[in-house]
Amino acid sequence: MSSPGTARRLWALGEPFHALIYFADEFLSAGKAAGLTGFWSAYFAFRAAPLGPVGPEVVTATFFNFAPGFVARRVPAVWDAVSPADALAARLAGVDAAVRRVLGDEVDLTEAAQLAGTAAAAVDLPGRPLAAANAGLPVPAEPHLALWQALTTLREHRGDGHNAALVQREVDGVAAHVLAAAAGRSSREWLQRAR
Repeated sequence: MSSPGTARRLWALGEPFHALIYFADEFLSAGKAAGLTGFWSAYFAFRAAPLGPVGPEVVTATFFNFAPGFVARRVPAVWDAVSPADALAARLAGVDAAVRRVLGDEVDLTEAAQLAGTAAAAVDLPGRPLAAANAGLPVPAEPHLALWQALTTLREHRGDGHNAALVQREVDGVAAHVLAAAAGRSSREWLQRAR
């Protein structure tokens, strides 16, 4: 087990690279090319794709902090537009385009990909469905994509752990948002609109 400080440093280093897919223009372009309309449809399809063609109940449970109706307006409809396999391919295409735009083609990420891959392969997966689903995906051959996949597995491992801790303390998704807003991590208005 790592210390909270080590875990936080890893998150601070890895989260921006992982989250690039959700906040880069290439994310929406990849979603649109795959037949998805809008940010949230692409978000749910790309993030849930490693789990297979799951329904809104599974997405709500594993993502933890989205209102069931918010999810149900998009899932399972996303699977009518794109298969999970095609969503995974589109997700990697979006990552590829975004990383190449931000870092260019000359940055060698081989060592970073190997280190992150070693870390991702070492995590415990019981009770961590999103981490396990991502860990079960093939490792991309290109280092920048392998790095992204490993960091995504680590990110989902951390998120699954947060969810387990919240459930153990009987904090549901709504209460988690209230706590996040009270701590100043997110605004109430944004949380009500986006979750």
